[in-house]
Amino acid sequence: MFGVALLASCSTSTENSTFEPDITKMVITVSTTCASTSPGTDYVATEASNGFGGATANVSTGLFCVRGSFFKPSGAIESSLPAQDFELGVSTSSTIQVLSTPLAFEPNGSNPLEGILSGLEDGQEVTFYFSLYHKSQGHPDFGPYALKIHYSAPAPPGGGGGGGDL
Repeated sequence: MFGVALLASCSTSTENSTFEPDITKMVITVSTTCASTSPGTDYVATEASNGFGGATANVSTGLFCVRGSFFKPSGAIESSLPAQDFELGVSTSSTIQVLSTPLAFEPNGSNPLEGILSGLEDGQEVTFYFSLYHKSQGHPDFGPYALKIHYSAPAPPGGGGGGGDL
């Protein structure tokens, strides 16, 4: 019901863009950097699986990259998402586009479907809502779907001392 209401709201006369993508799947990739060669972990959201299906992403740093990929019913990636109209929606609310302080999302200037998420504290788990956000119309076109992200800092390097005499 929520998605239907959002799509219906797209047909106003004040639209900047009349393009409405037909999206059936979103993949959020979580990685340590936004470099194209940086490996990451993919989390898949579909309407049929109720979003991310209760998945939890584990990160080892409080500053990391999230990248959204959106797919058509045919399974092909949707490549017609103009940057002036669409971005990766990242929120801590399922109803409005907002992040709780001190959390922040900095979209990539050349690719608004990815960016750096920051502000998590060691041991913290936060539910984020990801969507394909239609900027010119102020609403999500796909999602928002909840993905929990848990930050657990790695143990500090060590090795301990040898217990020698002083």
